[in-house]
Amino acid sequence: MDARTTLAPIATLKKGRCATTGDTGLATTAVVRPVDCTARHDLRVLAEVKVDRTFPGERDIADGDGYARTQCERASFTAPDDWRRGSRYAEGFSFVGASDVSIGFHGGETETTVTGDYTCYLRTA
Repeated sequence: MDARTTLAPIATLKKGRCATTGDTGLATTAVVRPVDCTARHDLRVLAEVKVDRTFPGERDIADGDGYARTQCERASFTAPDDWRRGSRYAEGFSFVGASDVSIGFHGGETETTVTGDYTCYLRTA
């Protein structure tokens, strides 16, 4: 298989890996073309994060994005300095992923559970 034509879900890339989205023809960051970080790329993976929160009662929660954002922010603050050196990457971070919110009963009590998987990444400047 030719690596130049291989596409992969961004969620399969490990921390520090780089990818490009411009030549995939998909207009999304959910599926990318993994590349060496010395090659031209437009994103670098900061972290893969999981959301798994349970709250007592029935809560009005649309998704796990806010919880993922908090974890991605932590990953951004702890990213190696050389990733930001020379302003190669724009300030801030982005993330992509999905979550589920469910309301159920456990031990006779109502609970709201939020679960999901997200990829945090830096975009090139």
